[in-house]
Amino acid sequence: MQQKTSEELNQEIQNDIANLYSKIRQLEALLEMSSPPLSLLDNWDKEMALLQQGGGVCSGIASIDDFFYRFKPGQLIIIGARTSVGKTALALSMIANMIVQEKKVLLFSLEMSKTENINRLASILTGISLYDFMNNKIETTDTRLNNFRKLLDAGNLFIEVSCKPELIRSKISEINENTILM
Repeated sequence: MQQKTSEELNQEIQNDIANLYSKIRQLEALLEMSSPPLSLLDNWDKEMALLQQGGGVCSGIASIDDFFYRFKPGQLIIIGARTSVGKTALALSMIANMIVQEKKVLLFSLEMSKTENINRLASILTGISLYDFMNNKIETTDTRLNNFRKLLDAGNLFIEVSCKPELIRSKISEINENTILM
């Protein structure tokens, strides 16, 4: 395998960024179509009121919550980075904290199945190793699993493994505006 030059890597990164911006613009357009426009001041007033009430949704990661002043309902959060750096682990950790707070979360996953995402989320929330989930080495009577099932049964987690624009639009319409989108 021939190693890429710095120019080739730079071009590849620029192409990836351009593709990401294009997808962000498409998602923003979908979000704008799914809800009536508000004036800039209406949004600002809502944001200020939410912050003054200590509102918003905690990710459970203090540095992220401090930087973003918590997440607001209806926000679209996109996590991007190179492969194998922990994007999914970060997203699932934040999602775990959000569903424990009984917040609705919609996860669009391009790389993992629903089952893989749920297994990883179960591992985070129960403390049971992912290896045990993947190899079916868990007791179905484990109370930690029952607690996890209750969280899932609350209906606050939605996972989609397709990212087609028409699917995104329909999912956003199905779920109310108080959902965090990841």
